[in-house]
Amino acid sequence: MKQKIKVCLSLLSAFILAGCTSLSVFVANVPTYFDGVKTYKNIIYHKEHNLALDVYAPPPSITPKSQSIVFFYGGSWEGGSKGQYKFLGSALAQKGYVVFIPDYRKYPAVKFPDFMIDAADAVKWIALHARDYGASEKSLILMGHSAGANIATLLITDKLYLGQHYKNISAGIGLSGAYDFTPNTDNLKAIFGPPEKYSLMRPVTFVDGREPPIFLAHGLKDDIVAHFNFVHMNKKLHANDTCVVAKEYASLDHVKTIGEFSWVGGDDSKIVGDVEDFLDSIASKKPCPKSP
Repeated sequence: MKQKIKVCLSLLSAFILAGCTSLSVFVANVPTYFDGVKTYKNIIYHKEHNLALDVYAPPPSITPKSQSIVFFYGGSWEGGSKGQYKFLGSALAQKGYVVFIPDYRKYPAVKFPDFMIDAADAVKWIALHARDYGASEKSLILMGHSAGANIATLLITDKLYLGQHYKNISAGIGLSGAYDFTPNTDNLKAIFGPPEKYSLMRPVTFVDGREPPIFLAHGLKDDIVAHFNFVHMNKKLHANDTCVVAKEYASLDHVKTIGEFSWVGGDDSKIVGDVEDFLDSIASKKPCPKSP
């Protein structure tokens, strides 16, 4: 019976995280209204573009971590919103992290690199205001899923985006990320073109060994982001002696690598546990837990 319930919930989660309806998103986030997490909504970080972020802080009963997480959601650089990921902010806050989830402009309103500039502006704002929310500005973790993983890791590899605030970044987490792809649809070509600019949106282009530790995760059932993105990024980081932990998950698809952070994943989610172990290792300044 428990297995049947989990299968049903997993299917529901897939619809929820695909953003099918406002109701399904509400259902995904219902448990978060009773977990004691302190939420700060719609904090403006860029007045000109009216861009805001949400903040999730640990309940008083949870010992706070020394690290703070900035999460960038996916959506093919065209869709998604911070409110859809309350489940992730809440889940990580319950583990002791202060979590920031910013919105950013998307296509067709803007093209590359405008949303990257928005993401960088969000991180810079957080570095200056983290203490207002009980967070540390000295150890920011940039985390993302899908297109958001591209954004997070590009901020880490192309050091020009963050400038002096790059020193605030202590680690990166990429879930099902697009790190080394060539635009193959009309919209993607419009977002990132012309072709001579494609290298500028690939995180692998800028890896030089100065990156903080990075965790990469990819579901082997992913039929949206090709597996070679994970392979190429892992190899480039290894080749430049960057600390990288790369994990593949045989049972997970593109949606479930992020869905495991919701109530569907449960307390025994492998990917969530691996992320926690990675962050604990970085916080304790242990030798790099490199994967082969």
